[in-house]
Amino acid sequence: MKTIVGLYEDITDAQNAINDLVRSGFDRADISLVASNQWADETESWTTTEAGTDAVTDPNRLGEDVAAGMATGGVVGGLGGVLLGLGALAIPGIGPIVAAGPLVAGLTGAGIGAAVGGLVGALVNWGIPAEEAELYAESVRRGSILVGLKIDESRVEEAAGIMNRYAPVDIERRSDYWRSTGWTGHDASSDGWSSEQMKADQLNYSNYLDYSTYTPAFREHFTTTYGNRGRDYIWYDPAYRYGYDLAHDERYADYDTWDDFEVQAKSGWTQTEYAADRAWDDVKDAIRNGWEEVKDAFDFDSDFDLFDDSFREHYRTQYSNRGHDYDYYVPGYRYGYSLAMDDRWDDYDTWDEIEMDARREWEGMEDNAGNAWDDFKDAVRRGWEDVRDALDMEDDYAEHEPYFRSHYEERYRNGLRDYDWYEPAYRYGYASALDERYDNYRTWDDRLEADVRRQWEAGEYAAESTWDEVKDAVRRGWESVRDAFDADDDWEEEAAQPRVGGYTSQR
Repeated sequence: MKTIVGLYEDITDAQNAINDLVRSGFDRADISLVASNQWADETESWTTTEAGTDAVTDPNRLGEDVAAGMATGGVVGGLGGVLLGLGALAIPGIGPIVAAGPLVAGLTGAGIGAAVGGLVGALVNWGIPAEEAELYAESVRRGSILVGLKIDESRVEEAAGIMNRYAPVDIERRSDYWRSTGWTGHDASSDGWSSEQMKADQLNYSNYLDYSTYTPAFREHFTTTYGNRGRDYIWYDPAYRYGYDLAHDERYADYDTWDDFEVQAKSGWTQTEYAADRAWDDVKDAIRNGWEEVKDAFDFDSDFDLFDDSFREHYRTQYSNRGHDYDYYVPGYRYGYSLAMDDRWDDYDTWDEIEMDARREWEGMEDNAGNAWDDFKDAVRRGWEDVRDALDMEDDYAEHEPYFRSHYEERYRNGLRDYDWYEPAYRYGYASALDERYDNYRTWDDRLEADVRRQWEAGEYAAESTWDEVKDAVRRGWESVRDAFDADDDWEEEAAQPRVGGYTSQR
């Protein structure tokens, strides 16, 4: 027999993992759950018996033997006894918990509700190596939900695959974060954490994770910029982090370029504890890199959000009946988006050309463990194609822009506003000409103008300009594209005529 353990940050993920295991034929009596007291209400709600469902619902369906023993205490709710099959215990080093399943036998003595040993010892007795057991216990102490089961060795891979579907905690990465804060190991004699401590720790971990995503870029910058100056990366890390923090500071959100921001950044650096032994000129390139990497990422995320409506519509038509919500597929859409933005793949024009390489990278990414390519490939493709279409459209728009600027010079130059003020109107007209809703309009007439105006006035730019101020720019944007379409149609019609020796045959 083998022991499989997973940790989850949300009780719903733990519940879904358990239900999926049960539906796949794993015995309910072999499944255990341990969670801190903060999840007591939630565990009570989803263990309520509901006839006709496959959910884990009553004491006899999750941890039968333990639940039967606890039933003598009565169903009284709260932490004093039983939560419809879940026992309430006090664990050294963790505090009050709710638990169910065979693992509880290693935690309890003769009396219900009293723990005679720590979670580490119970896990070790259950077959978990001591070093791993410490990490699992510490994670439960900090708010994670532990789900475990003993199974035949032939089904280990199947069970692990099921549990990986529901975003389990990466315990190695999580423990790296703990150590970065000074943690040296699980202390069974320490007090349990309050819900406020757990929430604060989760926020700190999110910040740690976010910063760690930039560390490879910072280290690469260090190697190329400072590698031959006699100091290691650790000496410069506070500067990279300072730049990173500045980019997250809402007070400076309006700064778009480093040239505009440098004076402000330098002033703030002199107030930090690191300025005493790190002169500005020694670290300013690291600070700038920290700031610019994050700002670029913000721009990336902001642009990704522009496609949200399209991706959600694709989800509704492609995935909505598969049992997962939209957020489950976001990694696929985001990966496709990033592929389209990656210069390495610029030479690929069709999805068939890039799919093999895209799949290879997807399956090699640590964060995609448990995310089968076949489950996500349609989302990846939609992300890639939407962005490529948008980039092609942007390139085409750039070809039209000289005509828009020329029109601005003729029509608006004598006014008080520059071209940039009118540019959204030219772009809106351009986009309208590509919009299938307006395909039946051959010329700019009153009916078309009324429809286009209605959409313009419902958009964000209408608050800054009236229709009469921009309608000529919108019309110019629309007509420039439609004229190009008409020219292409004429060319195709002419090219289709039979030709002899380079001349059109009149016979």
